[in-house]
Amino acid sequence: MKTLAQTLLADDDRRDALIANCVALIEQQVAARGPIRRLALSAGIGLLNAVKPGALQRAVSALLPDFADALDPLYRQFQQSQSTDFSRFIDEHSAVATHALIGVTDRRMQASGNAAVRAAYARLRSTAENEVRAALPGLGRILDQRLKSDALGPRRRG
Repeated sequence: MKTLAQTLLADDDRRDALIANCVALIEQQVAARGPIRRLALSAGIGLLNAVKPGALQRAVSALLPDFADALDPLYRQFQQSQSTDFSRFIDEHSAVATHALIGVTDRRMQASGNAAVRAAYARLRSTAENEVRAALPGLGRILDQRLKSDALGPRRRG
C-alpha cells in the first residue's frame, strides 16, 4: 500500500503541480485575512523572500514530504473508512491534521540555522494553529483532487 507521500510525490510533474497549488492556497489565505493580519502575514512572507527569492516555493517544497508523512496516519484511516472524499475526511479530523502539520513546522524551525526565519516564525506561531485550521478545507480539496487524479489514489486496498 502506497503512503500518502508516495502517492502525491510520485514524480516531478505531480510534485511541482502540488507545490504550485499549495503556494496558491497560501497566497489566497493571506489575501482573505483582515488588513492587520494580512499585513503581518505578508511581512513574514516578504521577509522569507527577501532572505531568498522564491523562498515560499522552496519552503513548501522542503516541507511537503514531511507534511505528507505527518498526514499519512489520517490517509491510512481514510483508506480503511467508507469515506470517498479525503477533503471531507481531513475536515472531520481537523484537530489531528492541524496538530500534525504544526508539529512539522515547529520541528523544522527548531532545527533551522537561519535566525531571521526563526524570528519570523516565532512572531507568527501564536496564530499558526488558527491559520492552518482555516487552510485545511483548501488543502483537503487540493489533496483530494491529486489523489483522485492518481488511478491508485483513494481506492482502498486490502
